[in-house]
Amino acid sequence: MARRDRTPCRDRTARRDHTARRDQALWRGEDRLRLVAVWRSGYGLRVAALLLVASGLATVLSGAVTCSAGCPLPPFERATVADLVHGGASIAATAAVVFAMIAVTLTPAAGHTLRRTAATATVLALPLAGAVGLSMLFVGRGSLVGVLERLLLAVAAGWGLATAATLARRHPH
Repeated sequence: MARRDRTPCRDRTARRDHTARRDQALWRGEDRLRLVAVWRSGYGLRVAALLLVASGLATVLSGAVTCSAGCPLPPFERATVADLVHGGASIAATAAVVFAMIAVTLTPAAGHTLRRTAATATVLALPLAGAVGLSMLFVGRGSLVGVLERLLLAVAAGWGLATAATLARRHPH
């Protein structure tokens, strides 16, 4: 026979209310300042590093799964499971890089030069990413999407190279 919870109903309700108040407190002034302080302490750089690792893993998955001829994607073309995995992994990889740019931009511990480089790349990447998504949804695969995807990848690669060059100048040995 299953053991019954002998906690009176009002105690469970009190615990539920306490949990709800604690969760709401995260968005009040004092706790918000605590979250900002944690972010400013360099936590954002760790988030960016994890996002870049996730991007690398998604890129490996995208490269490991071969798509059909023309790499079809819905809603305009009939796609196989491999096509969806390849496309989804590619999208996840690019999105993770863009989110890493945002994380570096918002982290004061990154330093002025890295933040400015990330902010410039973010300003270029976000509209391109939106344009790629909308073009795929409304226009479908074609030369427009191909050009936009390549521009977005060029921004991501340029950000990576500029960040590496900045870090190499900062730590030459």
